Amino acid sequence: MVFDYPRRATGDEWMDNFDITDVRLLRALIELPRLNRLLGGYRSARIAMREFLRTADGPVEVLDIGTGIGDLPVRMVRWAESAGRAMTVTATDANPVTVQAARNYTAARTTKIRCEVADAMALPYADASFDVATASQVLHHFSDEQALRVLREMIRVARRMVIVSDLHRNRLAWLGIHVVSRVLGCGPMIRADGPLSVRKGFVRADLEALAVQGGLRGDAGSRSESHSEIDSEIDSEIHSEIRWHPMFRWGLVARRLNP
Repeated sequence: MVFDYPRRATGDEWMDNFDITDVRLLRALIELPRLNRLLGGYRSARIAMREFLRTADGPVEVLDIGTGIGDLPVRMVRWAESAGRAMTVTATDANPVTVQAARNYTAARTTKIRCEVADAMALPYADASFDVATASQVLHHFSDEQALRVLREMIRVARRMVIVSDLHRNRLAWLGIHVVSRVLGCGPMIRADGPLSVRKGFVRADLEALAVQGGLRGDAGSRSESHSEIDSEIDSEIHSEIRWHPMFRWGLVARRLNP
């Protein structure tokens, strides 16, 4: 698209600095659920999870990485309850201060979420430990190489499905978060991190390459011609699709055909 930035930006966001443990971090964690609600941050995960829940049998175990304050896990539990399914979520983040905030937030809303400290690039869980692994607005915090490691770890621990939601790298989205974060009176961390997050986000080609390198076979409707050249490296039992969603969001969903 004409308004897309050609390359991903580099550099750490404030939220990537674990030395920031004061009110700046806690305020940002509280503000993010509101922004996700207003700007479509839950949409791609909601659509994919509801599709999964329609065919799921028995209790569902979910791993959420980079959980922040735990707002997505709370919503996933509620989506499961609405579908008549039992769900438990292990919500993880690499920042211990963030995990404690998530414990407080989720415990006040449900007993079905366990919050743990974990490195997304080296998850401390056995293969196929969860039915679904999710990462919402997380991958853009990592370099390309690191994001690939995260995706491969998600594929490793997920029995049935991987759901990745993230930002579209686009100048209009960059301008939008500049304006919205100030109109809503967001704190300094959101105002600083929001625009950089957009510039560290993805375009479709980025996600297609990530999926292929991660060992995912794309659906016929979303594959580029270059994918056919390396089919021998792709796990034919895991199919993926990439969807664009309103408010400049991407959803990458990978399904294991024979769990």
